[in-house]
Parts: sequence; structure tokens; C-alpha cells
Amino acid sequence: MTARRPAACVSAAAVAAALVLAAPSGAATLFALVDTGELFVSPDGGVSWSVLSELPVPDAVALVRGASASELYLASRTGDVHLSADGGLFWTPVGSVPAPDVVAMSAAGSGTLLALTASGSVWRSDDGGATFLPLAGLTASDHVALASGDGAVWSLTATGTVRASTDDGATWTTVGALPVPDATDVLPVGPDVLVLTASGDVWRSTDGAASWAAVGTLSQVGMAALERAEGGGVLAITRQGEVASSPDGAVWTWIGAINQQNVVGLATDLPPTGVDLSPARPGDLALSPPRPNPRIGPGGSWFDFVLPSPDRVALAAFDVRGRVVARRPPERLPAGPATLHWAPRIAASGPYLVRLSTDSGATAATRWVLVR
Repeated sequence: MTARRPAACVSAAAVAAALVLAAPSGAATLFALVDTGELFVSPDGGVSWSVLSELPVPDAVALVRGASASELYLASRTGDVHLSADGGLFWTPVGSVPAPDVVAMSAAGSGTLLALTASGSVWRSDDGGATFLPLAGLTASDHVALASGDGAVWSLTATGTVRASTDDGATWTTVGALPVPDATDVLPVGPDVLVLTASGDVWRSTDGAASWAAVGTLSQVGMAALERAEGGGVLAITRQGEVASSPDGAVWTWIGAINQQNVVGLATDLPPTGVDLSPARPGDLALSPPRPNPRIGPGGSWFDFVLPSPDRVALAAFDVRGRVVARRPPERLPAGPATLHWAPRIAASGPYLVRLSTDSGATAATRWVLVR
């Protein structure tokens, strides 16, 4: 089975064209983590990428989505855990795993985080990463991955041993083993479980990881991670940031590239990060995502919101470091649905946080991606 490797460099014009022509409608946002702490974002399902934020973490190893649509957690090999509550723009150190050589982290349930070390110690946090307590000890010293899904938590060693826990990591059972020397990631997808090897082979189990069959290959070495895609598909990424997509784990297509070394994690925001899915309460300031988003080329976007009462409204844009890069002067508007068009003079492409504020003190925020 063959797969086409993406070109090493992508021009700005090519990125813009890819966003227009190749981005699936309503594609989930993807995040990729480099071991030196850079977080990259793709608003179009992995086709194009830009840097979203940079953390002072020289040994990042894991990136997972939290319990809510806008939470992301990052872990370092030395155990430090950081949290972003706004889809990866701003990060706060929240706690630490008191164990060396952390290799993986997973969100096992509402508010529950699990961390795994290479030697097999499992740690659990029920307070959003602030405190980790020892939970279990797994045999073997070459653990590489941890994943949650379909009511179970799965661990993987580099030599292919798969274990499962159905009580959020407290007790574990060895359920199967693959004949591979270089396993890198495990991913439950519906009733199936997939394993990726560094040499690009994909294995599937349809019986809870008891037996395995090789189902596909990416024809590329240096594979790093798997992640779910919309519609039940799967995504894979190499250590060099090349991204491939598959509807079933068997047939793969290369779709984009970050062109970064030492990518260690891939995460998605299904449902999309930055969108509050809960219904607005009476009196809330409700701000919808901008349209279009991303905004390609000159011009601006429309920002739709609902004012609970007449007020003066202003917009401000912040870059990934939290600096104000543009402001829209306040404008008085009546209560009810409203729309503002904004085309600020921002020269650099990338993701921005746009904050809507009123004179009465209400605020709301959304993410806006610009491609110049």
C-alpha cells in the first residue's frame, strides 16, 4: 500500500488555496505539540498549520483535551502539567506528577486525569491536574502511550503489550500483544482499538485488544501519534509534522505538514474548541464565532452577538502572547441581536483571541484565524 508524502515547503498562497479548496466544512480544530513546547494549530482538519502558543517547557511529551470543549492539558517528561482553558492560547501551570519519566497523559473522565511513566506507574488527578496520587503499577519498563475511550483506558508498551482498565486506571488487565518492536500510540475508535508503530504500520483489534491484525501502512518511518477525526476517521502525524488522514485506518492520504522536528502529540477539539455549547442564560453576553473564520486575505469578518440591554460595545484582538494588537472603537447599540464588521490592520497571519466588552462590564471571547 502506498501513500504520497507531502511537499517539504508550503507557500502562503498554497496555504490560502488549501484552506479554500481542501478544508472540509466544519472541520475540527487540530493541535500538535513539539517537545520544546510549541503548540501548532490547524483550523482545517490538518491541511494547514500555524503556531498557536509557546510554552517554556523543554521536554513536553503529552497533549490531551480536558473535560470541556475548551480545555487542553500538556505534560512534560519531568511531570509538570499545564492547563489552557481557551483552546491553547494561554497556559497556566497547575500541578506536577511526582514521578520521573512521564510519557503519556489521558483524560479518563469528567475532571479526571491519568498520567503514565515509562516504568509503568499510573497516577491520577481528580482536581484538574493540581494533585496527582499513585494509582497503579504496571510491569515492564517501556511504556509509551495511554488513551481513553468507550468506557476503558488503554496502555501500550513499545514492544506491543496492551493493557486495559475499566475503572479509570485503578486495576489493569493485560489483554493482548502485538508482534512489533516499535509501537508508539494506541487509540480506541468506537468498538475498535488501533495501534501505530514508528515504522508506519497500523494494527487493529475488533475484540477489545485480545487479537490484532495489520490493516494498513503509511509507508513512512518516524510516526509519532494517532488521533480521532470527524466522521469516525483517524489522523496520524510523524515526528517531522507530516499529517495523514484515513477513514478506517487502512487507506491513508497525506494531507498537510507542519515542517517541525520532534512532534510528540496530536489532539483535537471534537466538539470544536472555543464554542460554548451550553445554551445562553438570560442576561448573558452571547458571542458567536466570526464569519468567515479563517479570514483569508484582506477584509474583515462579521461578529454576531446578542446584547441583553442597550450598551456601548468594543472589540479587541490579542495575539498568542496576550498582547493587544488591535482595537475597535466603542459603538452604542440597542438590546437584542447585533452584528459588527471588523477589519483591523493586523499584518501577521495566525490565530488571535477577540474579546467583546461592554461599558457595563460584560465580556465574551472567541478565536479568529487570519491568513494574510
